[in-house]
Amino acid sequence: IFLKKIVLKKNLGHPKTVSLCSVFNPNNKRQIDQSLVVFFKGPNSFTGDDVVEFSLHGGPVVSSKVIQVLKGLGCREASPGEFTYRAFINGKIDLIQAEAINSLIKTNKDVNAFYASKNVEGFLSNSLINSQKKLKELITYIEHELDFTEEEIDHVSIENYLLQTTKIIKGAKKIQTSS
Repeated sequence: IFLKKIVLKKNLGHPKTVSLCSVFNPNNKRQIDQSLVVFFKGPNSFTGDDVVEFSLHGGPVVSSKVIQVLKGLGCREASPGEFTYRAFINGKIDLIQAEAINSLIKTNKDVNAFYASKNVEGFLSNSLINSQKKLKELITYIEHELDFTEEEIDHVSIENYLLQTTKIIKGAKKIQTSS
């Protein structure tokens, strides 16, 4: 609703489509800037909420004017970390990814940025989920065998279970050294 008050354009197109728009102060109808505007419809946004993004021309005067106009329409500035928090609460990212975003923002070293970026993309989360899945499968087979005698089903050898357990442990150690 607020977007239609400051962007005098009837149709912004489809969500995730960039539109070139003049941004106005609705009180005096003066143009503040010409901006690229993108609307992200929830839940298909980073946060899972409806989001509008403005790409304004540089400088604090233009951005300050737009922020003041938006505040006058009832909007507020996001708190530090709020977009990440909303993405986490809405199930768009997990806690590991949220912490990786924080690390990526705060780091001043290339290597830390590299690993944080990988974890934002889900490397560590997916690796842990994969290891957990393998471990659950192994436990399921072991529990299944406990319910039957050797005459009823073919049992897997203890050596085979030890081999699978060793592979899971090696995978976990690999995760530890690569994240």
